[in-house]
Amino acid sequence: MPRPRRAPKHGQRRGKAEKQEVVVFQPPSSFDELCAFFRGKGMDIEGRTLEDMLTWSDTLWEVNHDHIQWMLPTDQPSKSNLDAPVLDEDCQRTFRLDQDMRRNLRRSAQRFLKFLGLSADLVDREEICALKIERAPNFEQRLLMGWKGPANHNWRRVSRALRCFRLVGMEEEQQALLACLEEIIADYPGMIDESAVDAWLKEACLQEHAATLAWPGCREENKLSRSCPIGAVALFGSPAHLRCSALRC
Repeated sequence: MPRPRRAPKHGQRRGKAEKQEVVVFQPPSSFDELCAFFRGKGMDIEGRTLEDMLTWSDTLWEVNHDHIQWMLPTDQPSKSNLDAPVLDEDCQRTFRLDQDMRRNLRRSAQRFLKFLGLSADLVDREEICALKIERAPNFEQRLLMGWKGPANHNWRRVSRALRCFRLVGMEEEQQALLACLEEIIADYPGMIDESAVDAWLKEACLQEHAATLAWPGCREENKLSRSCPIGAVALFGSPAHLRCSALRC
């Protein structure tokens, strides 16, 4: 059925084409969505809250692919979840200032670490205590799902976490995660692809170029770049005392 025509205004000639106002629906901005989500007052596109995702089992965390973009947001649009929010500059500033949002982001990051078989107190620790992220007692049980390749999608999630930490000013958390990753790479050589570690370094760097790693079978340790301000870079295929080299730029 055609839309009924509006009655002409006083003095307007009938039969003349009339302009009709078109109301265009504007979805909430990523800023509004993320602020509400991390303040405990909003939901993702599927109607799930932060508290819902925090209570999911590790299996549910593994098989779902559209929640991590909410739990650890970044400034890059997701290729796998077109409805995911984007952590723009305004939202980054808000995360640095809003203590409730910041605390809930730490809760989210801590749940992610637990999923990987890592342990850290990101939420309730005292500021005077140095932050340390380490392998949890169940780390070996989490290897198959959380770490082993080929092309484990959790490697990309680690990249996301490193980038998220940097954008919201959680540098200490980023450095602690990098130090833990370095130990894992050194103790499980060959488990994680070179491309994944390279991505971790790039996400951790504040400058344009990341460090280059010397991989098993490659003794060219002088390839390491000092343009990357990360806490540590792992060296592979090296003598034990040269395996790890702390780089401060």
